[in-house]
Amino acid sequence: MHPKDVQIARISKNLHSLAEVASRVSQRRVESAPEEKNSVAPAPAGRKKGRAAVVAWDLSHNPVGRAFVLYKLLEADYHVDLVGPIWSRYGDDIWSPLKNAKLNVRAFHCSTLDEFVPKANLMAATVDYDVVYICKPRLPSIYLGSLIKKNSQCPMVLDVDDFELSFFKDETSASLDEITAQADAALLEPFEELGTRYSQSLIQEFDAVTVSNIALRQKFGGHIVRHARDEQQFVVCDETRAEARERLGINAHEFALVFIGTPRPHKGVFEVASALHELKDDSIVFHIVGTISDARVKAQFDQYSDACIVFHDDCDFDELPKLLSAADLVPLIQNQDHAISQFQIPAKISDATALGIPVIATDTPPIRDLAIQGGVEIVEQDGLAAKIKEMKARGAAVRQHIRIFFENELGSAVNRTRLANAIRQAVDANDSQDGSLNTSLNAMCELMAATYKDRRIAKLKYAESLSVPVGEKDPREKVPDLTPDNNRVAAASEHKNNLKSSVTPLFRTVANRTIGRLSGNYASKQRGYDIAFFWKQNDSGIYGRRSDMVLRYLSRSERIGRILHIDAPMGMHDVEQNFRFPLDAPNSQSDRVLYNVYDRQIGARDTDDVRYRNFLVSKKRLKGQVAGNPIGQRDDYVPYVRKQMREAGMRPERTIAWFCPIVWDAADLVDQIGFQGVVSDLIDDQRGWNSSPEFLTRLEANYADTLRRSDLVFANCQPLADAFQHYAPPINIVPNGAERFCAMPARDVPEALAGLPGPIIGYVGNLRDRIDWMLLNEVVQAWPEASFVFAGPASEIPNARQLAEYPNVHMVGVVPYDEVLSYLQAFDVGMVPHLRNRLTERMNPLKTYNYFAAGLPIVSSDVNNIENLGGFLEVAKTGDEFVAALKRAVDRKKDIGSESWQQIMDDISWDNRVDTIVQVMGDTFKRRLRKSA
Repeated sequence: MHPKDVQIARISKNLHSLAEVASRVSQRRVESAPEEKNSVAPAPAGRKKGRAAVVAWDLSHNPVGRAFVLYKLLEADYHVDLVGPIWSRYGDDIWSPLKNAKLNVRAFHCSTLDEFVPKANLMAATVDYDVVYICKPRLPSIYLGSLIKKNSQCPMVLDVDDFELSFFKDETSASLDEITAQADAALLEPFEELGTRYSQSLIQEFDAVTVSNIALRQKFGGHIVRHARDEQQFVVCDETRAEARERLGINAHEFALVFIGTPRPHKGVFEVASALHELKDDSIVFHIVGTISDARVKAQFDQYSDACIVFHDDCDFDELPKLLSAADLVPLIQNQDHAISQFQIPAKISDATALGIPVIATDTPPIRDLAIQGGVEIVEQDGLAAKIKEMKARGAAVRQHIRIFFENELGSAVNRTRLANAIRQAVDANDSQDGSLNTSLNAMCELMAATYKDRRIAKLKYAESLSVPVGEKDPREKVPDLTPDNNRVAAASEHKNNLKSSVTPLFRTVANRTIGRLSGNYASKQRGYDIAFFWKQNDSGIYGRRSDMVLRYLSRSERIGRILHIDAPMGMHDVEQNFRFPLDAPNSQSDRVLYNVYDRQIGARDTDDVRYRNFLVSKKRLKGQVAGNPIGQRDDYVPYVRKQMREAGMRPERTIAWFCPIVWDAADLVDQIGFQGVVSDLIDDQRGWNSSPEFLTRLEANYADTLRRSDLVFANCQPLADAFQHYAPPINIVPNGAERFCAMPARDVPEALAGLPGPIIGYVGNLRDRIDWMLLNEVVQAWPEASFVFAGPASEIPNARQLAEYPNVHMVGVVPYDEVLSYLQAFDVGMVPHLRNRLTERMNPLKTYNYFAAGLPIVSSDVNNIENLGGFLEVAKTGDEFVAALKRAVDRKKDIGSESWQQIMDDISWDNRVDTIVQVMGDTFKRRLRKSA
């Protein structure tokens, strides 16, 4: 006998001895239990040890099946979250078998590295964990898991249940140098080949490793944790079996082979069909529970006409035990020579043996130790038909032995013990490193973050370049010290020349503006006013609001020095809500807010002149950080602002505080920091929103506290100024404006609008509070030949969803400001279908200026504060008038070269508006000290 055969025989004898002991223990438990509870393991009890994260690299397809196993094993001892991305390549929701599994899931949508990295960093910082368990060595799960460990300073275990490189051509590991050299392309989809090859080199860097089978342990070491199944859920029960057979249409005399899952060629389903075709036995039926989406697979099954095959729809994960109990035999036939088969063990072995169902399988390395224990029958493919016939003749005699094998090798109890050993090892390793990542994993995290930042900066530079009119250098390059009037004259002359000239739009860089990396002289600039600019929300830069444009053109003014722009404090609880189901649609407003928050944490938007920041806050102290920035608490906010000003080289006594109310902390900032002066810019009146009496009281108090501390107040229209006159010094009216869109390069037609029948009537902006939905219903019905396009968040607005049911209505969702011009250039008319109410009475619609600047004729409902735009804007009071006005506007020729159009454009341009603001600032702060001093 060969020495290897002797060794296997000894192992087999020892395993059989262990199985006999386990059998006696199990039999005593069975005999002492009620009849209906036979073969049910005792429920684990005890106090939870803390919170655990199981991280999967994708939650939308079958790799998450193994993560579910790990989740259930941890559940007895921990509060568990299933954590991970949902990659658009694989789906838009959690894997269907787990949708009804009642798991705690934290997830996010992404399609590339550009969406993955910001969300992964924010997700990792919102919750503190006691252990993180990474499922599969793929770069997305390794990166997210490493971020969680870094933030929570907790032990980290890696689970390997496949040789991941067997899914790719190149099965060699990749080094850090190799992936760094190709990072931009290789990491765009980090789960692809090079990212996975790099991940392979990191397997030994974790605090502990678990594997699913003996072949993987021989390759990677670690603790074996099987595809375990819950002994209490997978119960041998004649009643359940009878119900399942009835559901699948299996009669009493039928010998049923059952396959549950997606039938694919490499899973051996055709070999089974061929064997049944050979047997020609109508009493042996192959039941396949799983949807066939590939017509070629169905066509191949049709070739086995003498085989009895029945197809069933997919089942949920929690239905699997019940349906599988209908089986008499589970065939698992694999290609023995395929690379995947050398390391992958079918989870269906656990499913079947848990129910005492015999399993026949081809001989592959991962299952040999199970075959030795008698849990699996090995079969050669050329003897498959005979083996099936043999198993039918055996009947149910082997079921009890198979169940005992399951409990001792594949049950939850034994594998939970194995996992506990792995976690103990991880705890020791984590303690020895003080909870920090080792050098290799830290380098991986830095590579991912740096690649994201480089890509993000490049995109921001390109977007910035498109905002500079053709042929115009950056405004910092203009001759300084012009008066506002001369600025306007010079700008008007230059723009007219640009409009008359023939210009080929090319990619242009923005002269001398460094985005994302501060130049060395940032803190040494000493010209003009420094401004600490406080915005009331977390969406700066997304929509091109008044605050965004004022900031942009202040930064281009020679009379303004450094600017520190701070969005409203962002609660980590609010961040966390973005990762809970139901998730918002990809690229929704909430997604863009998250990107904005992360970009400010890493300084991706910073220029030589402006720093963009926001303060992350939590009610309870969190261990986590985002890009090295700690999570603060409310009392930390003013010190945070001081620190940011200090790092920007801004001294309070030389800095103007700029508020866009409501800014809840305005009074504390003014009173505690001691600014040179205070400016408030009123954009709207939030008291006109639907709010509780308690909230209205808070609003009123904040407006009063802010405006009474202000030296200078601006408003965009007279009614808004009148509403706050009793709180403030004389309020200066500076209406909204627009950028010089017609001088900017032409854009491609957006994909969402391509092929729409014309004319296209467009609306860009907020769809809440102010929209006259009755008017719109009347208008879109009256003109079915026109396409009505709405760019703005609409999914949560019932009226918007109802309007979208009309075939000529198109809701395109959130369109960021950087892309707005491409939509405006595709529109034929811009519309303003607003209600007349308290909110709109104190608004100066920004969209009218943007429509005009893009050369569009405009039709508006009869609302306040519509600036005189000459014959380019028409007001309609009824639905009929609105439709008639739209039709006239479509027929009207666009004449952006006329003197009247140019004069209006010069007047409403943001460079002119902000020149006026800066001039008023200069006059004000020369005359008096700020009152709050």
